[in-house]
Amino acid sequence: MLKNPRIHLFRKGPSCFRTYKEGSVVYVGYSKSAPSLIESTYKALVNSVDPVCLPSLASVGDTPFSWSREDVVTASEQIRSLSDQLCVSDNNKQVTESILDTIGKYLRSNFSSAKPWPAIFGSRMYGLASDTTDVDICINFGTPDAGKKNKKEPTKKVSGKRVLFGLSKYLRRTPRFSLVTLIPHARVPIVKFQYSVEKIKGGPKLSCDVSAHSKDGIFKSEFLKAYLAIDPRVREFLVVLKVWAQQRSLVDSQTLNSFGFIMMGLTFLIHQRVVPPLQLVGTTEMDDKGWECLQALQSDPKAIADLLANGGDFTRCIQTGRNITDMQRKITKKGTMSKERYNCYFFDHGSKLSSWRSPNTKPVIQLLYEMFVLYGCKFDPLKHSVSPKLGSPFIVRTPEIDNLRSTPLPGDEVMSNPSQWAMGLRPLVVEDPFDPTNNCGRHVTCEWVDGMLWEMRRAAWMIHRHNSSSTGNGGENTATAANVIDRLVALPSADIFSDNKIWDSAYLHFGPIYRNATVKRINGENMRELDLDAADSGVAGNKR
Repeated sequence: MLKNPRIHLFRKGPSCFRTYKEGSVVYVGYSKSAPSLIESTYKALVNSVDPVCLPSLASVGDTPFSWSREDVVTASEQIRSLSDQLCVSDNNKQVTESILDTIGKYLRSNFSSAKPWPAIFGSRMYGLASDTTDVDICINFGTPDAGKKNKKEPTKKVSGKRVLFGLSKYLRRTPRFSLVTLIPHARVPIVKFQYSVEKIKGGPKLSCDVSAHSKDGIFKSEFLKAYLAIDPRVREFLVVLKVWAQQRSLVDSQTLNSFGFIMMGLTFLIHQRVVPPLQLVGTTEMDDKGWECLQALQSDPKAIADLLANGGDFTRCIQTGRNITDMQRKITKKGTMSKERYNCYFFDHGSKLSSWRSPNTKPVIQLLYEMFVLYGCKFDPLKHSVSPKLGSPFIVRTPEIDNLRSTPLPGDEVMSNPSQWAMGLRPLVVEDPFDPTNNCGRHVTCEWVDGMLWEMRRAAWMIHRHNSSSTGNGGENTATAANVIDRLVALPSADIFSDNKIWDSAYLHFGPIYRNATVKRINGENMRELDLDAADSGVAGNKR
C-alpha cells in the first residue's frame, strides 16, 4: 500500500487531509495536483487484503415506519429526556449577562451617541443550547425595534470594524477575557474570545463571538423561537437532529453548521404540515386551500424565480390572500455598500402561535425516521434545493433559479471531470430563510454531501431496526426501542472509520460519476460490505 497516501476527509472540511494510520474516514477523492495518486490509492485499497466497504443502505427508502405503540412511547421518553438535558442553567445565564454588561460598558463609554445595544442571538436565544454552547453576541445601534415595521434606522452611522477593533483592545486588558482575536476580513467580521466562567485559574471557559450590525442574526433567532413555540414536537425534533449531527461529526463551520441542519429539519416539518410556513402567512389557520396554494408555489419555477428576483418579498398571505407588506421588516444586506435590502418578515404573534393545531399528529420518532429517509433516499442534491421559506426540500434547481441564488449548476463538461468539482460545483443548496442569495451549504464538497446523505440513511436504518419486531443475529432482539436514541447519536465507531473501510459504495450521487470518469479498471469483486451491526456495538462510549 502507498506510504502516507493523500486522502480527503469529507467529515472535516474540504481542505483537510489525513493518512491511513490516523484511522480516519477513507473515500474516493480527487486532487488537482496529483489526480493519479488518488486513483492509485483507491486501487491499493480495493486490491488490499480483505477490503471492506460500507453498505449503501439505499433499501431503507422502501421500508415504512412500523413501530408498535409501546415502542413509540419508550422512544418518546428518551427524546423528551434528551430535550430536557439541552438547556442553559441559571448560573450560566448570569455569566452571559456579565459578558454583555462588560461589552455594554465599553460601548456606552465610546459610542453613546449611536445608542449601541449588545444582544445574545443564536441557539442560546431560541432555546437549543447547553452550558457549553458558544455565545453569539451582536452589537447593533439605535433602538432594538429599528428595522421592524418600517421604523427608521438611527441617523448616526458607526463603522462595525471600528467598533470591533476597539472592543478587541479593551477585552485584552479586561480580567477573565482571554484569546481575544479580531477577524476583520471574514464575511461577517467578528471578535472571538474566551471568558472564564469562574475566577479560579484553569476553570471552565465559554467561547464567544461578537459581531456588529447583524440584526438578521436576531431576526433568525426570533424566527426559530416562533417555530419552537408552535408545537412542542418541534423542539424535541430539532434537539435530536442537532445532537445527532454534532455527534456524527457532521457539523462544521467549513461545511454545514448547526443552523444549516436546523434549516433542513424545519423545511421537512413544514413539508409534512407539522408547522405552517410563517414567512408566507398572516395567520396560523391553515386549511387545505392554503396548503394547496403552497404546493402550487413550490412546483412553479417561474413564480419562485420571480420571488428570488424580488429579494424574497412575498406580499400576500397564501391562506387569506390579504396583503402582508405592512407587517414586513427589511434590513440592509450586511457586507455590501449598496442599498440592497431583504425581507425578514415572519408571522410572530405569540398568542396566535400557540393556537396552531397541526394536521400531522405523528410522533417525533416517526418524523425523524421519515426525515432521514427523505433526505437520505429521495432528495437529490443535483436536482433539488432546500427552502425553509417555501417549506420544501424539493425545489427544482433550474438554471434561472440557481443563477439568482449564485449557485449555478455546471455543465456536463464539469460534471464529467471530478478534478473541477471543487471550483465549479455547488452540490448542496440550503437557503437562508431571509437572504435568498446566501447558501448555507456553499462550502460543502461532493464527497461530504454524499457522506452526509449516507449518515441520514444509516440513522433511518438504526431507527428501523430498534423496535420490538427487529431481530439481531440468531433471531434475538439485540436492538430495542429502549436504547434507540443513545445509539442514534452515538459517536462514530472506530471499526467503521479505521483502515481499509471504503466509502465509495455509499456515494449514490457522485460515486458513479467519479468511477466513470477516472476509475474504470478496478476489480471490486473481492470487496465485502461492513457489518454495521457488529461495528456499531458498544459505540456509545467510543471517542475518536
